[in-house]
Amino acid sequence: VGPRGAPLGLGQGDPPEVEEEVGVDEEEPRALPVPEKEPVLPEPLRLPTKTRAAPDPRAQVARLKAQISRLYADVVQDLDAPARTVWDELYALFQAKMAIDLTDEDQSEIERYVFEQLPTESTDLIWKVYKVLHLEQERDRWQRLAEASG
Repeated sequence: VGPRGAPLGLGQGDPPEVEEEVGVDEEEPRALPVPEKEPVLPEPLRLPTKTRAAPDPRAQVARLKAQISRLYADVVQDLDAPARTVWDELYALFQAKMAIDLTDEDQSEIERYVFEQLPTESTDLIWKVYKVLHLEQERDRWQRLAEASG
């Protein structure tokens, strides 16, 4: 309760009420100023960060070459002679097509080869070819960066 019995209303954001006394010829009562406080916010939490240096292009090329060699060796070790021929042809076809922007005709040629030439038991080779070629493209990109950096 504030002066003159008026409730203060603190904590509710309401300014204090001021009652007027009846019959007093003084200047009009004024509300007492309430200092406004800015909310105090906690400091933002700063987590420790690791600063990573940009990867060395030469190291990336070496890493990708090793990864490609392992993957390629894993693929061909279990192939018999006919499957190895299929792998080599499929790999060469995809490699040639990925070196250029594929046209509808290129896409049709790949589909035709897959559905007409590829034995059904060798369809999993498609995924393996894509994996090897993707890694080779990434290796080539890092190789260009290594050459550009000196």
